[in-house]
Parts: sequence; structure tokens; C-alpha cells
Amino acid sequence: MQLKPLEAKDTVGIAATMDATAEAAHADRSTVVPAASPHQRPLKRLAWRSFRAAMIAAVSVILSSGEAREAGIDGEGAAKVLTVELSRAAPAAAILNLAGKEVDGSIFNYFHMAATLSRLAKFSQRRQLSPSDVASPVWPRLMTRLRSMLKNGVLPARATAQVEGYDEHLLLELMRYTRKEAGAMDAQSLSNCLLTLAKSGDAMPDMHATVESIAERMPHVVHDMIPQHLSNSLWAAAALQDIASHVLMAVPAIAEQIPRKAGGMIPQHLSNSLWAAAKLQEAAPSVLTAVPAMTERIPLKAAEMNAQELSNSLWAAAKLQDSAPQVRLAVPAIAECVPRKLRDFNTQGLSNSLWAAAKLKKAAPEVLATVPALVAQIPSVTSAMVPAALQMSLWAAAELGEDDLAAQLRRKRARQKH
Repeated sequence: MQLKPLEAKDTVGIAATMDATAEAAHADRSTVVPAASPHQRPLKRLAWRSFRAAMIAAVSVILSSGEAREAGIDGEGAAKVLTVELSRAAPAAAILNLAGKEVDGSIFNYFHMAATLSRLAKFSQRRQLSPSDVASPVWPRLMTRLRSMLKNGVLPARATAQVEGYDEHLLLELMRYTRKEAGAMDAQSLSNCLLTLAKSGDAMPDMHATVESIAERMPHVVHDMIPQHLSNSLWAAAALQDIASHVLMAVPAIAEQIPRKAGGMIPQHLSNSLWAAAKLQEAAPSVLTAVPAMTERIPLKAAEMNAQELSNSLWAAAKLQDSAPQVRLAVPAIAECVPRKLRDFNTQGLSNSLWAAAKLKKAAPEVLATVPALVAQIPSVTSAMVPAALQMSLWAAAELGEDDLAAQLRRKRARQKH
């Protein structure tokens, strides 16, 4: 039986390539969601059960409505000053205090909303929100103002809002607004929005309908996407395919553009896109048309790849070798770089890479150059391996004839069972 490598979403490491407008969409896995007021019911539907604790569900929604509409907002000079102050304020308590003074006033506009919530999300990611920050009465006031902005249509193209995930009705409004405006979104906005939905998993309300709206629009603007947007969109499609299959409508158009833009892809774009192609090949086989261009580019960039990118690329090559044989041409360059970066590999990267070496040994024998270093490194991390990684490594070790490592892994597996 063929053993599949682990496929956790963080395997791809998408954060480093996100646009500034999308960066704050990453929610910290250890931050507590602000407590609901007596007028707000807890949002059980958005309970992020895989997280170690409740967290801030940061939803980056790109709301496109053409030209900025700021009717009724006065005090332009004061508004600009507030934007600067919010962008520089620290710590989180200072941001909340500053926003609290103005959130109900006439000068508080969408720039201030985006700046406030984006900055707070960054503190959340760094685990720098204190209990008093989390319980601040400013949160419900921010959400009330954001709801008002949505209803009054004062949010312009590419405005980004960070929304606290304890108000289901607000999230529903945001999703409906996104669907309504998807037809006017530009390439970057669509990419960022799809990426955010992918990062949220199946926790968002009305996920299917929103993804469908974005996927229908994307083929019309995909030609304007830069390499980063193409890579992010393809990764998002791979992550969403099982929970919102309408996303597959966008894949052919994205794949068609990648050969035209592959020359501008950095290592992470290549690694993420190749991983996504491997994940999408069965559900959207048109994605395979993008593989040759990426394969040509990878040998030129492999030396710049970090450990995770090398591991992901090698895993993807193993998965794609039959459906897109050209991918084998990228293996020698990847394999040459693996031993140099091995100290930075995590347990999943090591097990994925050993599995890939076993799968590729006949079609791309150059991959065997990685085996001695991998075999030497794996014994030091077996105690941290989850059962799936351990089983995958055991299969690979046996397939590669590494009997000593296989015996060690069998003993470890036996101890785990008991």
C-alpha cells in the first residue's frame, strides 16, 4: 500500500509570501477570543478545535466597490493624523485606547478600521495580547462600526478588515458582502480573499457560496496576477478543494498563466505551486500544464530554497512523477541541496523527504544522494514523530534497504502502540 506523507496546511509555509494586505490574516493559535458581551452569543460554529486554545479568527476580506466612497466623513487632516498614530501605536493597549477614542466619531474611516485590526492581529500573532486587551470594551464598538461600514457601503476596493470570530452575524455579513462585490474585485483582491478562506478551513459561514463567487470571477482577471498571487491562489485551491469544490473552476485559468509568469517566481512560489499541483492533479488535471514551466525554473532556484521548500518540492515531485514526468528533471538540483540544509529540517520534512527518495529512486536515481544524510538525521528525531510520520519513514527505510534504521523505527512504533 502506498503511504502518503503528512499534509498539514502549515507544510507549505504560505505566510512569508503573503501581501501586506493579507499578512494579518494569520491567526495566532494560542490567543483567546475576546469574550462575548451579554448581547452576543458564543460562536460555536467557528470553534477552532484543532487549536490549543481559543484564538482570534482573523478574517481578511477584500471588499471591492470601485472608487472610495467616504461621503459624510470630515476632518481630513485629523483623519490622516489618526492613521499615522494607529500605524505606530504600541502595545496593543495603546492601539485599543486610541481606537476607542475615535471609533464612534465622524473621522474614523475604513483606513483606521484596517489599521486598527491589522495591528492588533500582529500583536495576536506574537502572543502579545494581554487578558485585559482581549476583554477590552473597544472590541464590540469596533465590530459595530465595521457593520455600519458594510451596510453603508463605504469600504473601497482592496480595503482589508480583521474581524473577531465571536460574532457570527458579522461574519455572515462580511461573506455576503464579499460575494456581492466579487464581480468587481481585482486580481490581488481575489487572490488574498481566496487565501484567507483557505487558511480558515471550513470554519467560515457560507464558505461554499463565497468561494464559488470568487472562483467564477478569477478567470476574468487572472492574467493580471503576479507570480505571488498565482502561487497563493493555486495553494488556496488545493487547500479548499475538499471543502469547497467550486474552487476547482479557477484552476485551469491559474495553471494557464503560470508558464507565462514562472520566470518571476521565487523559491517559495515554486515550492508552494508544485505542492499544490500534486494535491490538485486528480481533481483538476489541467493543473499539470503548469508543471513543466516550474520544473525548468526550480534548478535555477533550488540553492535558494529553505528546508521546508526543498522537502515540499521533493514530496511533490514524487507525487507527480507519473502524471507529469518532466518533474523528474528538477530532482537532481533539489537532491543536491537537501544535505546542505538538513539541520533545518523538521520531523515532517525528514519523513517526507525519505518517503520521496524511496518513491523516486528508480525514475530519478540522483535522489539517492539525499539518503545517507537523511538516515543519519532521522534517529535523533524519532521521539518527536507522530505515528503517521513514523510509519511513512519505516516504509521508506525498508524500501531503500536501510535495515538498521528500519529496525530502530519498528522498535519505536512498538513502543508507541503500548
